[in-house]
Amino acid sequence: MLMQLLKAMESGAGAGGAGGGDDENLDKVFMGIMEQLSNKEMLYEPMKELHDKFGPWLLENRDKVSKEDLERYELQSVLVAEIVGKFDEEGYSDEKPADRAYIWEKMQKMQAAGSPPDALVSNPLADELGLPGAFAGGGGDAEMPQCPQQ
Repeated sequence: MLMQLLKAMESGAGAGGAGGGDDENLDKVFMGIMEQLSNKEMLYEPMKELHDKFGPWLLENRDKVSKEDLERYELQSVLVAEIVGKFDEEGYSDEKPADRAYIWEKMQKMQAAGSPPDALVSNPLADELGLPGAFAGGGGDAEMPQCPQQ
């Protein structure tokens, strides 16, 4: 799938940016990738795991985070619950445009809300490298003291 995206980008660049059809082709490839990444098969298990962890984490850490972070995390918890709930609905299908649109909308809201707490998100690469929180995306307490910040 990544190769398709790179080929589409390459063909657009090779045309000098003059071809409107190239932009349309790139959009189609990008949307295809996004649909594959936002389907139930890819998202259900991580979302279910996050959903199961969020409630207890919020109870335990309510007084340990800023008011702004708490509001953001509570919103994320609601969004995750809505996504899992939709996936669990009888008759849910990635093939139904309304179901896909619902999941896509919730995922966009999750993205806009920032990263969930680091403690709730497993990161096998960072764990394997012995750098917990290293690739967290700036949503938590993980510090890397030797890493220059901009």
